[in-house]
Amino acid sequence: MHDAEMIIFATYDEEHHRIAFIDRGTIGNVDNNRNGIDHIAFTYANLAELLECYERLKIDEILPVRS
Repeated sequence: MHDAEMIIFATYDEEHHRIAFIDRGTIGNVDNNRNGIDHIAFTYANLAELLECYERLKIDEILPVRS
């Protein structure tokens, strides 16, 4: 676990972090009507594995989104 003033990164394996908790009070204008997940990341053994996952999800029209 890595702890900073406004964020804590937690992990359960060799990855840098699997989840982060942010103190929303430190980030200025906060919409208190919105909660949820902001970021999700996955680990793949190699680029081929990532592309295989992308192609599988694309068939079901599940595509990456950047907002």
